Amino acid sequence: MIIHVPAGPSLLLPGVHAPLALLAMVMVLLALRGPMRAPHRRVRRRGMPRRAAVGPPPPPVRASPTADIVPRLKGEAGEVSVAGQLIRLGFPSRHDVILHAPDGGLTQVDHVALTARGLLAIETKNYAGSVFGGALERNWVQVLGSARNRFQNPLWQNARHVAALAAHLRCDVEGLVVFAGTARFPERLPPGVTTLADLPAHLAGMGRPSPGAIEGLVWQEVCHLVGQGRALRQAHRAQVRARHPQT
Repeated sequence: MIIHVPAGPSLLLPGVHAPLALLAMVMVLLALRGPMRAPHRRVRRRGMPRRAAVGPPPPPVRASPTADIVPRLKGEAGEVSVAGQLIRLGFPSRHDVILHAPDGGLTQVDHVALTARGLLAIETKNYAGSVFGGALERNWVQVLGSARNRFQNPLWQNARHVAALAAHLRCDVEGLVVFAGTARFPERLPPGVTTLADLPAHLAGMGRPSPGAIEGLVWQEVCHLVGQGRALRQAHRAQVRARHPQT
């Protein structure tokens, strides 16, 4: 709406000062225009995160190539301890044996030892803290301070190694899991599990092999598997990385 304001003294009200008259006219104009609305402002609820700026998605986080070095070195230290015990006690042994598993793929046996009772496949674990688990449980739990770490039942893991060796060598193979670290079992050690400190007593119960067994075809085939495993090592590491990717 356009309001024509006539010129001349008729603009002023009698007895009203000029500035007050202008103020009155401005108020009339505002009343005719209607109430003014404040600009809309979105209110963010307390506790709700701010909306992220729109843009291209961030690049995927790549695992560091050294992310698995510490666990691997720790595992290797445990394996060295067990290998040293086997050598010191006079049991022929081969270490880090890689071979094809019956279900396809590759599997790695930490140690294969020859005893008077035959072949022994040893899986080594180097853990600290308290370990809880039974022979029939899929996963075991390591408690270290306030941290809890689940890991595969090593008896089940070693059963795959035993099956692979038995299928390849066509002979009976026993299995044993050795905890080489400072881990404690507050409940009890499951059957088929021992510690590095108790390993000599366990091996003494199995007995040392005879010279004829050392020269026999089965042990010679084990030695041959070690040579073949060198060519399979890279393929096995790629298989492990695909099965347990770093996040």
